[in-house]
Amino acid sequence: GALPEKVLRRPEPGKQMFPMDWSRDGRMILVQQFQSSGGPDQSDLWVVPMSGEEKPFPYLATSFNEGEPALSPDGRWLAYVSNESGSAQVVVQPFADPSSGNWQISAKGGHYPRWRRDGREIYYLDPDRQIVAVSVTTTDRKFDVGKATNLFTAPFPFPANSAGALQIPSDVAPNGQRFFASALLPTSSTSSQTPITVITNWMSTLRR
Repeated sequence: GALPEKVLRRPEPGKQMFPMDWSRDGRMILVQQFQSSGGPDQSDLWVVPMSGEEKPFPYLATSFNEGEPALSPDGRWLAYVSNESGSAQVVVQPFADPSSGNWQISAKGGHYPRWRRDGREIYYLDPDRQIVAVSVTTTDRKFDVGKATNLFTAPFPFPANSAGALQIPSDVAPNGQRFFASALLPTSSTSSQTPITVITNWMSTLRR
């Protein structure tokens, strides 16, 4: 709150923009842009530079849906979700030039890609609600996909479409050993159990 708000880019008429990730050096924001003319889920990936001298530019703007961008810690690779294969899959391409190849990370569908801080693992959610870890090896111009391992069942559902995946429900600690997630609490329609809130040391609140 120390500085006033600053408009970086206004969406064009008929389009909506959602910031999804940013580079570690703070120089650019990765944006998912929806186009109303292409249907409710038609989306592309744009890069918004933080410098006022540079203009936003498209990273991927195709007839398919691209979304949920996650930039690698070194800023050289971008993981995102695409339906080009017919279903939502996690894909990795070089950044900021996507023309030199792509690699599919997920096996049977995926959403919410995240990177480990050292760039050697990618995590995503599969249709069975499994958080999957995939080892990757990167160099300046080479990307290799390694073994995939199911880690645990996520406390949130697999989204039905790209519009339902705008709010990333989880993140991973830098060392990949802990995950933080928005869990779904049981409701009357999903469970007969009613949650109970326990407040400890409640007498101290009365003294205040």
